[in-house]
Amino acid sequence: MDCKSAAIVILVTLCPTLALAANARGPARVIVAAQTRVDEGFSVAHESHAQKFLHQAHKTRSGADVYYVAEALDKLKLATAKQQFAAEQRYDLERLRLTAATEQALLPADRSLLEATVEATEESKMEEMNAFKAMYNMYYTMKAAFGAAATAPSCEFMTCGEHGRCVSDGVAASCQCKPCFEGNGFMCKPSTCSPTKSFTAQPMSLHLKQAPAMQDVTVAVFGQNRLAAAFRDEKQGGRGFLMLGTAGEADIKWSQMQSYSKNLKAFSPQIVVMPTGRIVVQFRDALKDGTGYLVGGRVDESDPSKAIMLKPVGFVRGQSEAAVLVSLASSRVVCLFAHPKGPKEQPHGGAIFLQAVKGGSISVIGKYRFANHAVTEIAAVALRPNSFVVAYRDPPRADEPSNALSRELSVVWMSMQDQELVVDPHPIVIEPETKEMGARSLALVSENLFSYSYQSNSERKTKVAIVRVDPDTHRMTVTDTPKEVSSGDTAFVKSISLPFQSLAPHTLTYLQPPGKNGVAETCRISPRGKITGCQELPWANARMSSVSAARLGDGRLVFVFGDDKKDPFYQMLGAPGA
Repeated sequence: MDCKSAAIVILVTLCPTLALAANARGPARVIVAAQTRVDEGFSVAHESHAQKFLHQAHKTRSGADVYYVAEALDKLKLATAKQQFAAEQRYDLERLRLTAATEQALLPADRSLLEATVEATEESKMEEMNAFKAMYNMYYTMKAAFGAAATAPSCEFMTCGEHGRCVSDGVAASCQCKPCFEGNGFMCKPSTCSPTKSFTAQPMSLHLKQAPAMQDVTVAVFGQNRLAAAFRDEKQGGRGFLMLGTAGEADIKWSQMQSYSKNLKAFSPQIVVMPTGRIVVQFRDALKDGTGYLVGGRVDESDPSKAIMLKPVGFVRGQSEAAVLVSLASSRVVCLFAHPKGPKEQPHGGAIFLQAVKGGSISVIGKYRFANHAVTEIAAVALRPNSFVVAYRDPPRADEPSNALSRELSVVWMSMQDQELVVDPHPIVIEPETKEMGARSLALVSENLFSYSYQSNSERKTKVAIVRVDPDTHRMTVTDTPKEVSSGDTAFVKSISLPFQSLAPHTLTYLQPPGKNGVAETCRISPRGKITGCQELPWANARMSSVSAARLGDGRLVFVFGDDKKDPFYQMLGAPGA
């Protein structure tokens, strides 16, 4: 195989998005080379360098053409920039045309149809721009893998190898191996493992105009390194606020506090932020018998440190339980909550199917039930972009015998299919012989495997069970006997999905025994779902009044918490070695 043939194989193998970028809007088009605009972050010098290769076709070299791949990559990048410019022009013209037509539409039905077309066009543009971004990612990654100097403007345009991670000095990004591995960042082999570097807790209030008394904190990650933390501030009457953050190598730069609940109190908030920057927050306005609210918003396109939040809208009364939000594909969100008994209906587990639209507003697609009885202690996790599982406590009935089997560790599978939610009619129960179950959390372990962490109040133990979901029938089975990971009481039980994604599958459950600092328990999970090698990971040097954690795109874990004085802190942890 000659160099040119080898280069074609490499390009096709490493960049299946090439066809996507070329055909995102139909058959391949002839690239118009009238005007080129280099995408933001790419210097004109790079393009001038690439153009030189276009005028060197008359040159010949003897022997193997070792420069062919590099030249082909530069040509590909230049062609991508031209095609991206043409696509942006096309979308700008289409947006202007549809906006003008919408303003001139007289009938509400016509206006609604045009608005839907604008939304679909915007989503199509985003898909095509993502394809171009994937092309740039392939260009910089392959150049670096072949030994070229680092030129990627950010980690967004680099894909490192297994056990590798991207680092940036603010000018260029490059790949390097994670702790316990050595190599060039693309090929990393196990090496002598040194202790994982962890950073001490950092205060979040250093640059705030007013430090909050943080309670009921929840954190969400969007993009590679962006975060949003929502919480209740007891210094301001229990109102709800959020802060946006950008994670660097060793710290997080946080924005000023921004209200999401207006003048309402905000208990047990939940927040999701989509890759598009659209935000959905859920909260209730009282600890007991409160009203549940939903509020939409968006990250300001002109100022990434600012969130624009709309007016909260109530959706259910009589709320004493925390609700849960699950983010799905196509800017869809499901809100899961405990619906109380009403004048005409029995208590049940409710699900509101939402669409987050451009501008930050939310619309209700439909309302469903995931349980036809009272529920408490709801938890959920997405398995795929269109499916998720819901855990809940089905409390004992007043009229059932004392020796009846427990349904307190129930879990049910649900999915999004077009404009509908589908609920599997076969929920399963873990440990049906044990009662008095408390707090719980679900987390994704690997494809078709999730962990169910929970507190057994009767045994005073924290346990973890692994559940497999059949990809075809969606039936769930417990793969191993639940494993005890901690003894004694705990203030909370929470877990993180895919905590060490590049390593072997793990669980990570974090909790806090009374009067002690927070700890995490991590376990290895075999391909068959067996739990092995559990160990304690002391990560906190403080006691917490509330805490929430998530995983950044590079594998680091971020904990946001209020300490026992309710002062706000964050802490980042690196992934341990395999």
